[in-house]
Parts: sequence; structure tokens; C-alpha cells
Amino acid sequence: MKNSPFHLALILDGNRRWAKKRCLPKILGHRKGSENLRKLLPVFIKSGITHLTVYALSTENLKKRKANELKTLFRLIEKSMKDNAIFFENKIQVNIFGELKNFPSSTKKALSGLVAETKNHRKLVLNLALGYGGRSEIVRTCNEFVKRGKRASEKTFEKFLFSKK
Repeated sequence: MKNSPFHLALILDGNRRWAKKRCLPKILGHRKGSENLRKLLPVFIKSGITHLTVYALSTENLKKRKANELKTLFRLIEKSMKDNAIFFENKIQVNIFGELKNFPSSTKKALSGLVAETKNHRKLVLNLALGYGGRSEIVRTCNEFVKRGKRASEKTFEKFLFSKK
């Protein structure tokens, strides 16, 4: 479409409130949010959007959420990555923006597997921000320069961002 945005960013928020309002378990709100996003992916492609960044699980949420809620969220992420037909049928490339060090190995494996399997897809680039925080990305990138004993410029700084080209 002529006036469509090239890159759309979404912040997934309100899934728990949606479930609470309906007297449902929190995980059902997260599941519904995930299902709705999947339904919208082909719509985004038809609308001419080529890049979609979805802010799904912040570094702050990893610290605030209870262990049992995080465990169910990780299982939901794994299931979503394994139920991957949507990504292949629509040629969607999946990237991860974020630190996965606090994620279970099974979740990391499911995510990295889908990233590898979809790396050549080009209809839509889906950046999933998981374990992501803007401040933590800046600190991580600065620490890379300190570790290497190098000075940063805008051009070299970009090379260490999750969105690097």
C-alpha cells in the first residue's frame, strides 16, 4: 500500500489486565495476545509492512514477575516457536532483540532454532524483543567497547546493537 509504514513497532501490554477483567488466569491473557499477534502477521504483510518489532518481555518484567508466571510464559514462547507454520507460509524472518541469559535452555533453543530456520525469509522481518531493555542494551554495547579498549562512534556503536545490519 502506498502510504503504509515500512516498520511498525508494537508493545504487547495489557494481556494480564484483559484476563483479570474476564476472571481468567493470567496465562490465558498472554496466550490470547500471542494468538492475536499471529492472526495479524499476514495482515501486516498485506498492508506493506516489511519490518515489525514486537516488545514482548522486558528486562523489568523478568525481574518483577513471579517464577511460576515466568515459567508459563517461557513454555508459551517455546510452543509459539515450535508451532512455526505461520513463519514458513508467510516467509517471516524471526530475530531476537534481547538478552536471553535468564531464559531456560529449552526456550533459548526454541528461539535460536526458529531464528536459524527463518534467516532467509524476507516478506516480513519480525524482531521479538524478549529480555530486552533499552538501557540494558546501551550498557551492554558500551561494555563491549570497554572490553575491547576501543572508542565508540555512531557507526561503530551500531554494530553492537541488536538491530545491527
